[in-house]
Amino acid sequence: MRLVLANYGYSLGHCGGGEAHIEAFIREARQAGHTLAGWPELRHPEVTRLPTSTLGIALRLRRADVLYTRLQNSPPVPKYTRWFSRWGKRLAGNPLLVWEFNTVPEQGAYIGLDPATIAYDRRMFRQLAPQCDLAVCVSQKIADYVVTELDLPRAVVISNGAYPRERQVTPADSNRLDVVWAGSAYIGWNDFDLLLAGARLLQQAGDPVHFHLVGPGTETLRDVPANVRAHGPMAHHETTALFDRMGAAVCLYRPGPADFSSPLKFFDYSASGIPTVSTPHPQMDALHAEAGTTELVVSSRSPQQLAEQLRQLLRLPDRRRGHGLALQSLVTHTYNWPTLMARLFAHLQQALARRRG
Repeated sequence: MRLVLANYGYSLGHCGGGEAHIEAFIREARQAGHTLAGWPELRHPEVTRLPTSTLGIALRLRRADVLYTRLQNSPPVPKYTRWFSRWGKRLAGNPLLVWEFNTVPEQGAYIGLDPATIAYDRRMFRQLAPQCDLAVCVSQKIADYVVTELDLPRAVVISNGAYPRERQVTPADSNRLDVVWAGSAYIGWNDFDLLLAGARLLQQAGDPVHFHLVGPGTETLRDVPANVRAHGPMAHHETTALFDRMGAAVCLYRPGPADFSSPLKFFDYSASGIPTVSTPHPQMDALHAEAGTTELVVSSRSPQQLAEQLRQLLRLPDRRRGHGLALQSLVTHTYNWPTLMARLFAHLQQALARRRG
């Protein structure tokens, strides 16, 4: 297939989960023999840059099979949406228009958007929806949302994932537990109140549990106890290397829009064989059930339960290892990027076949 990628931002040496998703998409698309082009914001050596003129872009789109658009909480800017309109699609030769939803408009509440802006984004999505041929969603909850709330005609689910990997080192000290959290700390749906309260309880009890916070925004957290270290932003490959020295991980969200997400960090932790303690969340709960690790869910969302679950992982290394291997097996056999992307490309080819009759 010939794909043109819209609304993508990427640069080498990235530190975000979104960029890791983009990197996996591009890698698997190229290995499958698909050709890729994109706007200048997508700075990847495997992606051909589109011309700068409207006519040049239109001519390139006329040779494309799919216009594949990556979405967060808001519709793209007009330089992309002009190709979603009826006249824009005609000018471009009517390629298959696919929207990839990684979250929902309501996430905007956690990055500083007011209710009026969120309502406007919803209206814009609904206005453009008739031109969209297929929605690709990273969770079932998003797929249900875009069909019922945004009037999208068809949606499929392709979750996030990870590349299977083996630990390169073993944690040096079996008498302590190093726990990692990785992500974008500036997004308000991350429950740092729970994490830091649990860390304080463990510190007060004298338990040798140490937390490592990685990602943009972690360096600005305040009132951090002594058993918590904020590393700040790190390149994704450096973050996954850090996982090799960790005994456990946490993935903690506040209830609300985060429930729609597909936490890439959960898959990265699992790929490294790290048992992940998480708050209730539709997709993570299902993964824990599939792996047989439901006791790692902080069902009460209380600091006391979080601290006790980590304390048990510290004291019971065989259980810790078993939970980590069970979650790692999910990535190895099911939630790995080659398998997930092959399924995605099959959906695109089926949609093209339906259109061609």
